[in-house]
Amino acid sequence: MSPGERLTRFKLCSVYSHLSLYLIVVICCVGSFVSDQNAAAEEQRPNPQENNHRIEHLESYEITYPHWLQPARHRRSIHGEKHPSEAEVLITAEGEEMTLRLHRNEQLLAPGYQEIWYSPSGSRQTSYSPSTGHCFYHGDVQGVEGSSVALSTCSGLRGLVTVNTSVSYLIEPLPAVTMDTQPPHAVFRAENLRLPNGTCGQHHSNQGQGEGLGDLIQGMMSPWGGRERRDVGQSMKYVELLLVADHAEFQKHGGDLNRTKTKLLEAANYVDKYYKSLSIRVAVIGLEVWSDQDRISVSGNPYSTLGAFLAWRRKQLHTLPNDNAQLITLV
Repeated sequence: MSPGERLTRFKLCSVYSHLSLYLIVVICCVGSFVSDQNAAAEEQRPNPQENNHRIEHLESYEITYPHWLQPARHRRSIHGEKHPSEAEVLITAEGEEMTLRLHRNEQLLAPGYQEIWYSPSGSRQTSYSPSTGHCFYHGDVQGVEGSSVALSTCSGLRGLVTVNTSVSYLIEPLPAVTMDTQPPHAVFRAENLRLPNGTCGQHHSNQGQGEGLGDLIQGMMSPWGGRERRDVGQSMKYVELLLVADHAEFQKHGGDLNRTKTKLLEAANYVDKYYKSLSIRVAVIGLEVWSDQDRISVSGNPYSTLGAFLAWRRKQLHTLPNDNAQLITLV
């Protein structure tokens, strides 16, 4: 999808329904493995048992120190150097070394992508960010046929590494001991993710949390999941997605605008990886954060909130056309 190419639009209710489900699974479930930023970082011994209390929602994990093989830019990248279009990173998991081959997901952000937020006084702010040069990647594990990787390098490595149908790992950064050292990362089996109590997508499907996450992992694999073989020869279709974070979601991330935007784009990157095997690309056309207050009435009644959000979306279509819009809320 080149910058000058118009996205192919299509209306497929079943696709949009599943898009909603899997985006919710990613936000609620995969997005739950967040490091305790207040954890003490002064203890340097990489003993999982001694550090186990530092990450919420995890039953167990181990420590790995990612090593950038190509390009050799790791330390500089931490301090803001532009993210490369391709990279190779060596990590360890359960005593085995794995080389992650990464390529930046250049189709994650649609041409014309914009970000919207609000000042404390309620003034609408808009930024037209470039659709290239970001820190969200797809890839695979070197030498492992059918493996799949979807992660971000915005601040360390954070994402999902699927080796085969039964082995998947999540990785995320831990607090660095000092700014001059490579930060340690937690790596753990996906099944060791202890999901928080709540209604993770249950209003939209009868799937359990574990089943939804498992289906997402299976769908991201190729050709293990069988989807690519089934859809060979189909023309690629595109969905332009609008992501909206309500005020509660913004507060969940400490009122940090950049952190909120990064979390939502990480989720979209997972979802795009899943649907790519179905000959569908999910490109984010806009990301809006209700940083001052909610623009609609958000309640515990999902149908009431959905109705209000759909009415809000219809009013916004003339300024930001999109094929599908998703409200991310904690309520």
